[in-house]
Amino acid sequence: MGIIEELERLSKLHDSGTLSDDEFAKAKARLLTQQEQRSTARASAAAPMAAAPRKSGTARIIRGIISLVVGLGIFLWAREHSPYMGLGAMLARMDSFVLQPKVYNGALIISALLGLNGLVLLVLGFQADQRKD
Repeated sequence: MGIIEELERLSKLHDSGTLSDDEFAKAKARLLTQQEQRSTARASAAAPMAAAPRKSGTARIIRGIISLVVGLGIFLWAREHSPYMGLGAMLARMDSFVLQPKVYNGALIISALLGLNGLVLLVLGFQADQRKD
């Protein structure tokens, strides 16, 4: 029987005069307390599963280095195909292609974001490793 059915049953007993006001209040309080304890027990049992695993400092450092390297690679690639290079550089690279300005600027933004992400991950990783010591 659920909590709602139990409360309805208690209410009917109270309305019919079987339970006094005091008995009804005590029974209702006991029922609600039991329900709260069951809910708390279920929540505390589920809490360890719901908590996200913490990332180790080493994993953050590795991800930071990878992010920095990829960001640097994108920056160097975009710079190699810059639409803003001089005419002499364009003629020297006739076998290569030149990026559209929008693509070039997008590549620079992505490389900057990856670089910042890498630096943040490195800092967080080193901080996490220092807290362990």
